[in-house]
Amino acid sequence: MLTTGVSIDDLGGEMPKQKLSKEIRAYFAAIGAKGDKRAGGRATAASMTKKERKARAQAAARARWKKAKVAR
Repeated sequence: MLTTGVSIDDLGGEMPKQKLSKEIRAYFAAIGAKGDKRAGGRATAASMTKKERKARAQAAARARWKKAKVAR
């Protein structure tokens, strides 16, 4: 939480980087190493319907193909 009285708009729309405590970094490292279901795409996919998953997959495929065309 920012207590400096500076808004995000004052910073050009970007959040300032804050150092995390060792405990918080260790917690995130443990979740990432464990492959916890609360973190990442698995939890998102589990909460979506089949139709929503299909729409997201199609959008991702279109983005990949568009990126490939630009690279040529």
